[in-house]
Amino acid sequence: MNVKETLIEVQKLLQVLEDKYLDLPKKQSEVDSKLSDIYHYIENNNLNTNQRYRAVGAIAKLRKERREILNEYELLKTYKLHEQKLCEESNRKMLIAELAKREKSLDLEYKNRVYTEEELQKIIGN
Repeated sequence: MNVKETLIEVQKLLQVLEDKYLDLPKKQSEVDSKLSDIYHYIENNNLNTNQRYRAVGAIAKLRKERREILNEYELLKTYKLHEQKLCEESNRKMLIAELAKREKSLDLEYKNRVYTEEELQKIIGN
C-alpha cells in the first residue's frame, strides 16, 4: 500500500462528497422549476385526457427525482454535521451509525396535510 496514493484517493473521494453537497440544491431548484413549468402549462391550457395523462406522468417522474435529490442531500447534511468524526478511528462507526439512522428516517411514509386518503381516492377516481 502506498500511503501517499491512498491519501490522495481519500481526498478525491471526500471532494466528490463536497461537490455533490454543493450541487444538489442546484439540481433540486432545476427540478422545482421544471415542475412549475408543467403546473403552469396545465393551468393555462385546456388539455385533453391523453395530455393530462402525460402531464401527470411527467410530474410523477420529476417528484421521484426530487425525492432522490432530497434524500441524498439529507444524508450529506448529516455527514457534514458529523464529518469531524472521520479524524478518530473510534468515531467513524458513530458517523456511519448516524448516516444509517438518518437514511432510515427518510423512508417514512408521507402523511397527508389536508386531504384524507378517501378524499384523494374520490378526487382521482380510485
